Amino acid sequence: MSTPAIPSLVFISSDDPLDPEALYAIATAYGASGLLISDHAHRSEQIAFTFPAVVCSSFALELFLKFFLTVDAVQRGDTKVSFGHAIPTLWAKVSAPHKAVIAGMYGHSNRSPESSGIELRLEQFEEVLDSLGNQPFVQWRYAHELQGLQLMSHAAISLAVDTLGRAADYIATQEEERWSARRGIPDGVHG
Repeated sequence: MSTPAIPSLVFISSDDPLDPEALYAIATAYGASGLLISDHAHRSEQIAFTFPAVVCSSFALELFLKFFLTVDAVQRGDTKVSFGHAIPTLWAKVSAPHKAVIAGMYGHSNRSPESSGIELRLEQFEEVLDSLGNQPFVQWRYAHELQGLQLMSHAAISLAVDTLGRAADYIATQEEERWSARRGIPDGVHG
């Protein structure tokens, strides 16, 4: 019998109902997990692993969008945010400045967003999002219930996750001091 490398984990939730740092960390972990599982599917030649890979990546996509909404909520001083699973609905709620950062990350691998061609980059990124369907996480987590021919593009999901993840990393770096202050951590000390 095989056992997990990390057999258990104690999770202590934040007292803060809006914790963008936790969302960022969890979204990043799901994104990396999707790629690891996909790599395992390829190496082991077991195509069935593609389904959990896509589910992890789709969930990462959703969580990254929720990260941007949470950052906006924290900046406004809100104490609660409503999410759901619909990618178009989540995307529509992302602020214009965050969409500009996301668009600036699309199509290259720099750590900082590009400032040129933002409108075209945004249009192309939105086309990728549209190609994923309304709720890819919900759709693919119960793939055994799907009927008819379905196209699953892990490449498109991964492209969106990579773009959102790099944009989230950029925003998280920009917000680090403010978040530390919210948690009562003195300047120069990182939490």
